[in-house]
Amino acid sequence: MPLWPLYKYEFKSMTEKTLRNKVLLLLLAFATWCLVDFFLIHSAKNQEIQALQVEKQALQEEASRLNNSLEQQHKVLQNADSLQARLSVLQAKDKQRGEKGIAQSISYLGEQYVVFTVNLAAAELAFHSKDENGKPLKTMEKLKQHLSNQGQKIRFATNGALYEPDFSTSGLYIENGKMLKPLNTKPKEKTFKNFYIQPNGVLYIDQQKRAEILSTKAYQKKSVKAEFALQSGPMLVVNGKINTELKPNSKSTYVRSGVGWIDEQTLVFIISKKPVRFYDFARVFQQKFNCKNALYLDGFISEMYLPELGLTKSIREFATFITVTEEQ
Repeated sequence: MPLWPLYKYEFKSMTEKTLRNKVLLLLLAFATWCLVDFFLIHSAKNQEIQALQVEKQALQEEASRLNNSLEQQHKVLQNADSLQARLSVLQAKDKQRGEKGIAQSISYLGEQYVVFTVNLAAAELAFHSKDENGKPLKTMEKLKQHLSNQGQKIRFATNGALYEPDFSTSGLYIENGKMLKPLNTKPKEKTFKNFYIQPNGVLYIDQQKRAEILSTKAYQKKSVKAEFALQSGPMLVVNGKINTELKPNSKSTYVRSGVGWIDEQTLVFIISKKPVRFYDFARVFQQKFNCKNALYLDGFISEMYLPELGLTKSIREFATFITVTEEQ
């Protein structure tokens, strides 16, 4: 048998086989390309998805931050509204307190004074000498307790007029419409007591809450239904002029307290921080506050209780007190 046919068959077989292999390789290459392309596309999509997820998370965080910010702003606005409401209440109270009275520290002609100006139309001004059991109060602490039992607290207090060793007043004293001591009309005595420096005078508040300061003689001539009254001396200012008994060159200096009349609804209480002359003390009422009349209350033992100016210390005993109170 000739060999050529065999070679021909084998060649043919090899050609088919090679072709088949090439086809297979091509198919494998195509499949590999498809797989690679699939994985690349899938990977790209995964990256895109991840990027979108990151962006989504960022947007959610931003939205949450904005929401928190809005909530915070809302809370801030609520707090601001609350603070404004509280401020309005405080301002109203301050205005009301201002309408009742004004506390201040002043300097005048080189001397320091504490001042409380009271509006009788709005304030509850009263005199006190005894507690609910009829016992003398004497101290500021007992006065505070006495008023606290009535649901009141002190805004302003000072000692009242001059008094005797037995703690009775030296002159007229009326409390809640009841006269506890009559008018003292004794003439000037040779005594160290300031009460008898002429003219002495009377501070009174009538049943319509109108106030006046008059010399003792002028008060005698006037028919008055007083709710509160006290007599002291000397008068510091009389009809707009400084009492001529008070000398500008006097060497007598003490801490001094007094009350001045501005109008029937307005009184000004003043105490010096350091010892001063009668004359210089009178000038404060006459020149600084334009008082028509002013009355001396007491001397070196005088105290003023005024918490809003930090004056809360009291160590002395007194016969009477003058107060402005407010509800606890």
